[in-house]
Amino acid sequence: MNSYKVTPVSPPMQLGEGPHWIEKDQSLLFVDHPAGVLNRLYTQTGRHQVLDLEVLAGPSVAIPVEGHEDKFVVGLKHDLVLVEWGPNDPDYKKCKSTKIHSFDEHLPKNALNDAKCDPLGRLWIGSKGSEEVPGIIEPKKGTLFRVDSSLEVSEQVKEVTLSNGLTWSLDGKIFYYIDTPTLSIDAFDYDLNTGNISNRRVVYDMKSSEITSDSHYPDGMTIDNDGNLWVGCYNGAKVICIDPSVGKVVRTVEIPSLYTTSCCFGGKDYSILFVTSANRGLSEEEVKLQPESGKTFAVSGLGVKGSPHRNFKINDDSFKKLLNRLDL
Repeated sequence: MNSYKVTPVSPPMQLGEGPHWIEKDQSLLFVDHPAGVLNRLYTQTGRHQVLDLEVLAGPSVAIPVEGHEDKFVVGLKHDLVLVEWGPNDPDYKKCKSTKIHSFDEHLPKNALNDAKCDPLGRLWIGSKGSEEVPGIIEPKKGTLFRVDSSLEVSEQVKEVTLSNGLTWSLDGKIFYYIDTPTLSIDAFDYDLNTGNISNRRVVYDMKSSEITSDSHYPDGMTIDNDGNLWVGCYNGAKVICIDPSVGKVVRTVEIPSLYTTSCCFGGKDYSILFVTSANRGLSEEEVKLQPESGKTFAVSGLGVKGSPHRNFKINDDSFKKLLNRLDL
């Protein structure tokens, strides 16, 4: 088994989430949810660029729009918005945006959470129930949505509590999904032609494992080129690697931050696992014990690789309408 090295690459975040690797400029995109900012870290130079979304406790994830430089879709409270943000912009900039769609409008205390794009560029984004006290979420009030290239929205999974990690098998035929409080990683059959899901089943149950426990919550997730799942364990200070074909943890990566939130592969050859984390809710004493809590980490030497991330594909007509609104 290869040894690995964990290196912090960002300042502490209150709640770092949604890592997404951008190959073109070798940068890592991630949000700090309570701070209301989008971060872009240029790993070759160390430059840290910040986009102020001008909203408190809002952004959950950001994904580039395919074929349109400097354009990103961002999950922002109830809304999916289009923002414009270029590498030549100052390191701290106010946001310019336009709304694409509002979700869960009948549940004003709900909020959007994690999102990913399928192999054909459809966007999947989920919501969570009311969280008036951090970590205590109203159960079964959220939904997992699919947003097609026409920007048509459909509900795919209902009665979700905290919609989190999403990824697809290498052949695109299986969709993996996490509703965090269930303490399980689930799989669906996935129809690439239609984007429809079926046949939900449990791939890995954290409650029944000797390695994990019911106090470690599955959060963000990615997949490597061997088809294994990598899952951030909130309250577990680690990322676990699961072989979904047998439903077992095959590897554990210890992270020096209790609240490990999400992960993605990146770097020149996609051999670096980037891991986000949080320090929100930690006491002063706990921060002293884990001084790197909330930082984003680069894990090298794992001996595995991931694949390029998928961007959101919006058809030309729909994008032109959005762009006209953005430029007003």
